[in-house]
Amino acid sequence: MYISYIPKRSTFEDSNGGELQVGVQPYMPSHKSEGSQQTSLNGTPHGTLFYIEKEHVITTVPVNISNPNTLKQWEEFHHSVIASEVFVFDLEGAIGSSVDPKNVYLKKGTFAASYVGPLHRQFTFTIVEIDA
Repeated sequence: MYISYIPKRSTFEDSNGGELQVGVQPYMPSHKSEGSQQTSLNGTPHGTLFYIEKEHVITTVPVNISNPNTLKQWEEFHHSVIASEVFVFDLEGAIGSSVDPKNVYLKKGTFAASYVGPLHRQFTFTIVEIDA
């Protein structure tokens, strides 16, 4: 997985300019929609769709944090997109090699880090596609 963002908060001296590359656990995106059903005066039903959201719940593979800049990079990413700023997510891409980039934002309150060993952390967060 490749992520490209604009560093805004918690930046650090050795930052790589807003790019992350990490493996992710397999998952299926989910779709949420909101709409309503009405009946016209002649009795004909019709629906109104307000929006459709395509969400991805991302869980990374365990990330080696033996390099102290690795945790700083994830903190920089989180703090740079925490207020629903748009960033690029590419599930199959790599740094310098886009495959299927999507504009997304971080769903509020979903970013979490898990301890999976003395030198490993796993990150989980939900993103919502803008162009779904």
